[in-house]
Amino acid sequence: MSIQQYYRQTAVTFLNACTAAVIILAVILAVSLFLPEKPPLFLLLIPFLAFSFIHFHGYLLYSNRFKESIIDVGTDSKELLANNDLLLAFAPAPALRLLLFEPGGLLVGEVKEAQPIGLRWILPYFIDKLIPKTFGLYDKDGNLVTELKINGSTVNVLDMKKRTICRYRQMRASAQGDNGIALLGEGVELSRCDQSSLYTDIHFTKQNGKTAARLQKGWMPVEWGKKFKDANMPVLTFDPNISMQEKLAVIGAIAVHYMYSNH
Repeated sequence: MSIQQYYRQTAVTFLNACTAAVIILAVILAVSLFLPEKPPLFLLLIPFLAFSFIHFHGYLLYSNRFKESIIDVGTDSKELLANNDLLLAFAPAPALRLLLFEPGGLLVGEVKEAQPIGLRWILPYFIDKLIPKTFGLYDKDGNLVTELKINGSTVNVLDMKKRTICRYRQMRASAQGDNGIALLGEGVELSRCDQSSLYTDIHFTKQNGKTAARLQKGWMPVEWGKKFKDANMPVLTFDPNISMQEKLAVIGAIAVHYMYSNH
Protein backbone atom coordinates (compact mmCIF):
# COMPACT_ATOMS: atom_id res chain seq x y z
CA MET A 1 0.00 0.00 0.00
CA SER A 2 1.10 3.58 -0.65
CA ILE A 3 0.03 6.78 1.10
CA GLN A 4 -1.95 7.59 -2.05
CA GLN A 5 -3.94 4.36 -1.70
CA TYR A 6 -4.44 5.13 1.99
CA TYR A 7 -5.97 8.50 1.07
CA ARG A 8 -8.29 6.81 -1.43
CA GLN A 9 -9.42 4.16 1.06
CA THR A 10 -10.02 6.77 3.74
CA ALA A 11 -12.07 8.88 1.30
CA VAL A 12 -14.24 5.84 0.49
CA THR A 13 -14.74 5.19 4.22
CA PHE A 14 -15.94 8.75 4.76
CA LEU A 15 -18.25 8.52 1.73
CA ASN A 16 -19.79 5.25 2.96
CA ALA A 17 -20.46 6.76 6.38
CA CYS A 18 -22.04 9.84 4.79
CA THR A 19 -24.21 7.66 2.54
CA ALA A 20 -25.39 5.58 5.51
CA ALA A 21 -26.38 8.76 7.39
CA VAL A 22 -28.34 10.05 4.37
CA ILE A 23 -30.19 6.73 4.06
CA ILE A 24 -31.15 6.85 7.75
CA LEU A 25 -32.35 10.42 7.24
CA ALA A 26 -34.52 9.33 4.33
CA VAL A 27 -36.00 6.46 6.36
CA ILE A 28 -36.85 8.76 9.29
CA LEU A 29 -38.54 11.24 6.96
CA ALA A 30 -40.50 8.48 5.18
CA VAL A 31 -41.70 6.93 8.43
CA SER A 32 -42.70 10.31 9.86
CA LEU A 33 -45.09 10.89 6.94
CA PHE A 34 -47.27 8.00 8.12
CA LEU A 35 -47.36 8.90 11.81
CA PRO A 36 -50.57 10.48 13.13
CA GLU A 37 -48.58 12.82 15.34
CA LYS A 38 -45.50 14.33 13.83
CA PRO A 39 -42.36 14.05 16.02
CA PRO A 40 -39.96 17.02 16.35
CA LEU A 41 -38.18 16.16 13.11
CA PHE A 42 -35.73 19.02 13.33
CA LEU A 43 -34.32 17.73 16.61
CA LEU A 44 -34.18 14.18 15.27
CA LEU A 45 -32.42 15.15 12.08
CA ILE A 46 -29.76 17.49 13.50
CA PRO A 47 -27.34 14.68 14.57
CA PHE A 48 -27.60 12.91 11.20
CA LEU A 49 -27.22 16.15 9.25
CA ALA A 50 -24.14 17.08 11.25
CA PHE A 51 -22.71 13.56 10.88
CA SER A 52 -23.27 13.49 7.12
CA PHE A 53 -21.81 17.00 6.66
CA ILE A 54 -18.65 16.17 8.63
CA HIS A 55 -18.07 12.92 6.77
CA PHE A 56 -18.77 14.45 3.37
CA HIS A 57 -16.18 17.10 4.17
CA GLY A 58 -13.76 14.28 5.12
CA TYR A 59 -14.50 12.58 1.80
CA LEU A 60 -13.66 15.76 -0.14
CA LEU A 61 -10.51 16.35 1.92
CA TYR A 62 -9.07 12.87 1.38
CA SER A 63 -10.15 12.78 -2.26
CA ASN A 64 -8.11 15.93 -2.86
CA ARG A 65 -5.15 14.45 -0.99
CA PHE A 66 -5.39 11.33 -3.16
CA LYS A 67 -5.33 13.41 -6.35
CA GLU A 68 -2.45 15.64 -5.18
CA SER A 69 -0.20 12.91 -3.76
CA ILE A 70 2.63 11.90 -6.08
CA ILE A 71 4.23 8.47 -5.61
CA ASP A 72 7.25 7.31 -7.61
CA VAL A 73 6.26 4.11 -9.38
CA GLY A 74 8.70 1.23 -9.05
CA THR A 75 10.51 2.43 -5.92
CA ASP A 76 11.31 -0.17 -3.27
CA SER A 77 10.95 0.38 0.46
CA LYS A 78 13.42 -0.65 3.15
CA GLU A 79 12.64 -3.25 5.77
CA LEU A 80 10.42 -1.93 8.56
CA LEU A 81 13.00 -1.34 11.31
CA ALA A 82 15.75 -0.34 8.85
CA ASN A 83 14.00 3.02 8.44
CA ASN A 84 15.11 5.87 10.69
CA ASP A 85 12.08 7.97 9.71
CA LEU A 86 8.49 6.70 9.89
CA LEU A 87 5.32 8.67 9.18
CA LEU A 88 2.25 7.56 11.11
CA ALA A 89 -1.33 7.26 9.86
CA PHE A 90 -4.44 5.78 11.44
CA ALA A 91 -7.02 3.34 10.16
CA PRO A 92 -10.44 2.59 11.73
CA ALA A 93 -10.18 0.23 14.72
CA PRO A 94 -11.82 -0.24 18.15
CA ALA A 95 -8.59 0.76 19.91
CA LEU A 96 -5.71 1.29 17.48
CA ARG A 97 -4.49 0.47 13.99
CA LEU A 98 -1.32 2.40 13.29
CA LEU A 99 0.08 2.45 9.74
CA LEU A 100 3.81 3.08 9.30
CA PHE A 101 5.02 4.73 6.08
CA GLU A 102 8.56 5.46 4.97
CA PRO A 103 9.37 8.91 3.47
CA GLY A 104 8.96 7.54 -0.07
CA GLY A 105 5.24 7.09 0.61
CA LEU A 106 5.15 3.30 0.86
CA LEU A 107 3.73 1.27 3.73
CA VAL A 108 6.48 -0.62 5.60
CA GLY A 109 4.46 -1.97 8.53
CA GLU A 110 1.62 -1.52 10.95
CA VAL A 111 0.58 -1.99 14.56
CA LYS A 112 -2.79 -3.71 14.94
CA GLU A 113 -4.64 -6.08 17.22
CA ALA A 114 -3.76 -9.74 16.77
CA GLN A 115 -7.38 -10.89 17.20
CA PRO A 116 -9.83 -7.96 17.08
CA ILE A 117 -13.27 -8.53 18.61
CA GLY A 118 -16.15 -6.89 16.73
CA LEU A 119 -18.20 -6.31 19.90
CA ARG A 120 -15.62 -3.83 21.14
CA TRP A 121 -16.69 -1.32 18.48
CA ILE A 122 -19.71 -0.47 20.64
CA LEU A 123 -18.01 -0.55 24.04
CA PRO A 124 -17.38 2.81 25.74
CA TYR A 125 -13.67 3.67 25.92
CA PHE A 126 -13.61 3.67 29.74
CA ILE A 127 -14.76 0.02 29.68
CA ASP A 128 -12.58 -1.05 26.77
CA LYS A 129 -9.50 0.37 28.51
CA LEU A 130 -9.96 -2.24 31.24
CA ILE A 131 -9.57 -5.12 28.77
CA PRO A 132 -5.99 -6.41 28.26
CA LYS A 133 -5.08 -6.46 24.56
CA THR A 134 -2.54 -8.15 22.33
CA PHE A 135 -1.19 -6.14 19.42
CA GLY A 136 1.30 -7.13 16.79
CA LEU A 137 3.91 -5.17 14.90
CA TYR A 138 3.73 -6.46 11.33
CA ASP A 139 5.96 -5.78 8.32
CA LYS A 140 4.70 -4.76 4.86
CA ASP A 141 4.04 -8.41 3.94
CA GLY A 142 1.93 -9.06 7.03
CA ASN A 143 4.60 -11.03 8.90
CA LEU A 144 4.65 -10.64 12.68
CA VAL A 145 7.79 -8.84 13.88
CA THR A 146 7.02 -8.55 17.58
CA GLU A 147 4.09 -8.77 19.98
CA LEU A 148 2.80 -6.01 22.24
CA LYS A 149 0.85 -6.98 25.37
CA ILE A 150 -0.99 -3.84 26.50
CA ASN A 151 -2.77 -3.54 29.82
CA GLY A 152 -3.86 0.00 30.62
CA SER A 153 -0.83 2.27 30.34
CA THR A 154 1.70 -0.59 30.44
CA VAL A 155 3.04 -2.51 27.45
CA ASN A 156 5.25 -5.61 27.40
CA VAL A 157 7.15 -6.12 24.16
CA LEU A 158 7.68 -9.82 23.38
CA ASP A 159 9.88 -11.58 20.86
CA MET A 160 8.77 -14.46 18.64
CA LYS A 161 9.43 -16.92 21.49
CA LYS A 162 7.12 -14.94 23.83
CA ARG A 163 10.07 -13.67 25.88
CA THR A 164 9.88 -10.12 27.23
CA ILE A 165 12.22 -7.78 25.36
CA CYS A 166 11.29 -4.67 27.32
CA ARG A 167 8.50 -3.09 29.33
CA TYR A 168 7.13 0.43 29.07
CA ARG A 169 4.87 2.29 31.49
CA GLN A 170 3.29 5.65 30.73
CA MET A 171 2.64 8.08 33.57
CA ARG A 172 1.18 11.57 33.83
CA ALA A 173 3.85 13.45 35.70
CA SER A 174 3.23 17.16 35.15
CA ALA A 175 1.06 19.76 33.50
CA GLN A 176 3.49 19.81 30.57
CA GLY A 177 2.49 16.35 29.42
CA ASP A 178 2.81 12.61 29.93
CA ASN A 179 6.07 10.97 30.95
CA GLY A 180 7.02 7.33 30.84
CA ILE A 181 9.89 4.93 31.28
CA ALA A 182 10.95 1.81 29.38
CA LEU A 183 12.98 -0.91 31.11
CA LEU A 184 15.21 -2.74 28.65
CA GLY A 185 16.91 -5.11 31.08
CA GLU A 186 20.15 -5.00 33.03
CA GLY A 187 19.30 -1.57 34.41
CA VAL A 188 19.05 0.08 30.99
CA GLU A 189 16.27 2.64 30.74
CA LEU A 190 14.66 4.78 28.07
CA SER A 191 12.62 7.77 29.24
CA ARG A 192 9.85 9.70 27.56
CA CYS A 193 9.77 13.46 28.00
CA ASP A 194 7.14 15.73 26.42
CA GLN A 195 8.57 18.99 25.13
CA SER A 196 5.08 20.41 24.56
CA SER A 197 1.79 20.10 26.43
CA LEU A 198 0.10 19.73 23.01
CA TYR A 199 2.09 16.52 22.31
CA THR A 200 3.70 18.06 19.21
CA ASP A 201 7.25 17.16 20.28
CA ILE A 202 7.95 14.02 22.33
CA HIS A 203 11.48 12.85 23.08
CA PHE A 204 12.68 9.41 24.14
CA THR A 205 16.04 9.77 25.83
CA LYS A 206 18.75 7.40 27.04
CA GLN A 207 20.24 7.49 30.52
CA ASN A 208 23.15 9.57 29.19
CA GLY A 209 20.69 12.26 28.09
CA LYS A 210 21.00 11.60 24.36
CA THR A 211 17.82 11.47 22.29
CA ALA A 212 17.07 7.96 21.02
CA ALA A 213 13.88 8.89 19.15
CA ARG A 214 11.59 11.84 18.59
CA LEU A 215 7.89 12.09 17.70
CA GLN A 216 6.87 15.37 16.10
CA LYS A 217 3.74 16.90 14.61
CA GLY A 218 3.53 20.04 12.48
CA TRP A 219 6.97 19.45 10.96
CA MET A 220 7.83 17.78 7.68
CA PRO A 221 10.65 18.22 5.12
CA VAL A 222 9.50 19.99 1.96
CA GLU A 223 10.38 17.05 -0.29
CA TRP A 224 8.05 14.75 1.67
CA GLY A 225 5.15 17.14 1.09
CA LYS A 226 4.75 15.92 -2.50
CA LYS A 227 3.57 12.58 -1.14
CA PHE A 228 2.15 13.36 2.31
CA LYS A 229 -0.55 16.03 2.16
CA ASP A 230 -1.20 16.36 5.89
CA ALA A 231 1.34 18.73 7.43
CA ASN A 232 0.31 17.53 10.92
CA MET A 233 1.06 13.88 10.19
CA PRO A 234 3.15 12.50 13.08
CA VAL A 235 6.79 11.82 12.18
CA LEU A 236 8.81 9.33 14.24
CA THR A 237 12.58 9.75 13.90
CA PHE A 238 15.09 7.27 15.32
CA ASP A 239 18.71 7.99 16.11
CA PRO A 240 20.67 5.85 13.58
CA ASN A 241 22.81 4.40 16.38
CA ILE A 242 20.10 3.00 18.66
CA SER A 243 19.54 -0.73 19.03
CA MET A 244 16.66 -2.79 17.71
CA GLN A 245 15.47 -3.29 21.29
CA GLU A 246 15.28 0.48 21.80
CA LYS A 247 13.33 0.91 18.55
CA LEU A 248 10.79 -1.70 19.66
CA ALA A 249 10.46 -0.03 23.07
CA VAL A 250 9.69 3.30 21.37
CA ILE A 251 7.08 1.69 19.09
CA GLY A 252 5.44 0.12 22.16
CA ALA A 253 5.37 3.54 23.85
CA ILE A 254 3.87 5.11 20.70
CA ALA A 255 1.13 2.44 20.67
CA VAL A 256 0.16 3.31 24.25
CA HIS A 257 0.30 7.04 23.48
CA TYR A 258 -2.10 6.81 20.52
CA MET A 259 -4.48 4.25 22.00
CA TYR A 260 -8.07 5.52 21.52
CA SER A 261 -7.04 8.65 19.63
CA ASN A 262 -7.27 9.78 15.99
CA HIS A 263 -9.40 6.87 14.81
